Amino acid sequence: FYRPANKEELFNLQHASAQNVVKHIFGVIKHHFRILLLPLEHPIEIQALIPVALCMVYNIIRSLNKESDSNSEPGDSTSSIVQEGNRDDEEGELRALNQEPSSKALQDSIAEEMWHDYQNHLCSAH
Repeated sequence: FYRPANKEELFNLQHASAQNVVKHIFGVIKHHFRILLLPLEHPIEIQALIPVALCMVYNIIRSLNKESDSNSEPGDSTSSIVQEGNRDDEEGELRALNQEPSSKALQDSIAEEMWHDYQNHLCSAH
């Protein structure tokens, strides 16, 4: 079991974990709803609502029809289709985020709070 040594390692570990979950969710939704693979001609405000609506539709379908959706359980090949992002793009986004003073301050604040919560969790576990 890996334990982060400082707030930066903890933040990066949690960020990577959240990023993997989001990529997995988008991969599953893209697999089931091809509309996300096509360029849309709707206003950006409408486009931003489509993934959320599709997640809701997907969850409703799963809750109403669990037997026929057994192929999409976690770990199954149909639900594990995740569109891998371009690593260079991701690193560029992180560099851009780190260059913004207000973004860096927010990131540091979040990391500090996470580290404090993590230390409290470790103390209460003993």
